[in-house]
Amino acid sequence: MNNFTKNNELNKALKLTLNITDPNITVFSLSKELINGVEANVYNASLTFNKEFCPKCGALHTKFYIHNYKTSLIRLPKVSEFNTYLKLKKTRYKCLDCNKTFVPSSNLVNPSCFISNNTKKAIALKLTDTLTMKYIAKEVNVSEHSVMRILDSFETSLRKPTYKNYLPEVLHFDEFKSTKDARGSMSFIMMDGLNKKIIDIVESRQSWFLEKYFYYYTNKAKDNVKMIVIDMYTPYIKLIKKIFKNAIIIFDRFHIVQNLTRAFNNTRIQIMKKDTENYNKFKNYWKLFLKPQNDVSTKRNKSRHFKGQWISNKEVIEYMCNENEEFKINYQ
Repeated sequence: MNNFTKNNELNKALKLTLNITDPNITVFSLSKELINGVEANVYNASLTFNKEFCPKCGALHTKFYIHNYKTSLIRLPKVSEFNTYLKLKKTRYKCLDCNKTFVPSSNLVNPSCFISNNTKKAIALKLTDTLTMKYIAKEVNVSEHSVMRILDSFETSLRKPTYKNYLPEVLHFDEFKSTKDARGSMSFIMMDGLNKKIIDIVESRQSWFLEKYFYYYTNKAKDNVKMIVIDMYTPYIKLIKKIFKNAIIIFDRFHIVQNLTRAFNNTRIQIMKKDTENYNKFKNYWKLFLKPQNDVSTKRNKSRHFKGQWISNKEVIEYMCNENEEFKINYQ
């Protein structure tokens, strides 16, 4: 077997070990080196260019002028639990037509990056398990910040703008306190009002952010919405009027009752401060005033607030309404 055949077989075996598919990369040797004080596998390789046109100007050539060489140390997934690197010698070419230089690109690694795409895939795979970023960074021989950046890049690629073509007739909008890394202090949640299933969660409830989000729904999907149930958050009202032309706004019962209760309590407190004679009665019977009239008891009990008299809850309310006309109007 001649040297060319041996070198070719070695190249194939080493590339198979490292899962390198780029035909322009030739791996010719393996050595052990200390990198950052840690013993590592270092594979020596070269990257050439076999296309017949210039990537800068598109001019056709049979060969290019070799300008100089550049060596990059690229991080690869571990081999036999050793940190693994590819010392890749890149040839910088010069085009004789446009007089510009270029370095061949490779599917092994992105331009101006020193972490291989295989390493990024390994990180993405580990992120699907319940592992900390610090542990993953140690396992794949990168920094913790690199793991975070790679996570963000995969998330961004999954969230590429796509036009969505369906929304149900009834929607529920609400917000909740989300995680610290969310874009806004409050996140937005959207639910199908018919089957009670969550449609989507958006990391911010700010109007401009939601406008951008709904931009990627088709007009047909937005026109299909007939009712939207919300709390009394004003920006939602403006957003709905702007985006959902056929939808009517419905305030949910909880927030209606909550606002009425709050307003009634505020009124009661203001009356209480002025009426010193009935101050304690307004203060101590506040829960009774909020009860539905059908639930108010007519059973008489001895009350210390009425000088030991026997009085029912219904009579307490009637007494307080007779004592203060403003309270009576608000209670009714």
